[in-house]
Amino acid sequence: ASATYAVRARAENNSSGAVYAGYFEAENYGTGTKFGIYATAPTSPAGSYAGRFVGNFLVTGGTKSVGVKLNDGNYYHLYCQESPEVWFEDFGSGKLVNGTSIVEIDRAFRESANTEIKYHVFLTPEEEPVLLAVAMKTPTSFEVRGTEGSDIPFSYRIVAKRRGFENLRFEPIVGATPEEISSENALFLKMAQEKEGKRLNKRK
Repeated sequence: ASATYAVRARAENNSSGAVYAGYFEAENYGTGTKFGIYATAPTSPAGSYAGRFVGNFLVTGGTKSVGVKLNDGNYYHLYCQESPEVWFEDFGSGKLVNGTSIVEIDRAFRESANTEIKYHVFLTPEEEPVLLAVAMKTPTSFEVRGTEGSDIPFSYRIVAKRRGFENLRFEPIVGATPEEISSENALFLKMAQEKEGKRLNKRK
């Protein structure tokens, strides 16, 4: 089936100026909640999205969060963690047998995160306070070692660079700064208000 679009926008610019396929601004008047964009989509079937972005996604002057409803009936913000590098992470569990355990790294995780270069593993013993260590890290597995003879479960967190983005760190933002965009928006708004004022005066 072919795609259906309620709105489709395209903008081109051969100069060095910024290009906006769409620009949305909510005026900060009154006390009500402001939305630059409000989009909804059903949560099912799978593959339904209120928003989808192909390419980099940048947020300036704000935060990224999800609204979670708690038992008191209210929604609260849970915020995204930020990092200067591009990391993927996964969680799992295992069990020592006579003090050792080999953990196989999930294949899908290995395809998306580059475990062929240095990655991190964080361990937590369960049931007993046993000292754990990571040894013999390979692209497909790692070994967990504990006290000789110990047979306890443990949980782990593995963190590795996203494949294809291994060398990014504190990547500078190019183009207009948030301050420049804000100044440009204020000028545009002022011009629009003056134009509307002149139009209304002509009608009198």
